Amino acid sequence: MQRSRGLAPDAATYGPFIRSACASKDACAAFRVLDRMSARDLTPNVFTYNAVIWLLCELGEVEEAYNILYEMATRGEKPDVWSYNTLLNAHCKLKEVNKALRLISRMDKDSCLPDRHFYNVILKMLIAIGRLDREIEVWDGMERRGFHPGAATYAVMIHGLCCNMGRAEEACSYFLRMVDEGIPLTRLLVRQPWLVR
Repeated sequence: MQRSRGLAPDAATYGPFIRSACASKDACAAFRVLDRMSARDLTPNVFTYNAVIWLLCELGEVEEAYNILYEMATRGEKPDVWSYNTLLNAHCKLKEVNKALRLISRMDKDSCLPDRHFYNVILKMLIAIGRLDREIEVWDGMERRGFHPGAATYAVMIHGLCCNMGRAEEACSYFLRMVDEGIPLTRLLVRQPWLVR
């Protein structure tokens, strides 16, 4: 890599190689490049680390993905909401409720606020397994953190309570809150027949 001309590759040079290996689901190639970077005392940026976390989660290596998260912190790169969303998706696919919920605490510790995607995914998982108690707890925590739900997040709660849990009265209370907050009604609130379980 142009070392003969006095040019040494930096972290930005290696990043595309790692992200490409991850997109191809080639863990061996990704880790070979990471090892080269480490040998040259180069730290990947958050985007490169996120690609590796995604790859490991895709391959079912969630614990190894956490090791990458820890490595990020020790090397001075702060995980972002995408890092956590990737881990959350892996836990939700595996129906690992407690591990998914612990991510909220970890994000608080890292001063990384969950986004709309994070909340929608975790609420859908809790609905799917019938954990209304935890669903309401997550909703309340969401509001305490200053997150203001939009139509999509309300739709998750309303459909979950009404269609999946048979709790129409509680669903109506969320609908009324949504209207009171001035959130426009959208087609997200109309469940398509082919989406009903």
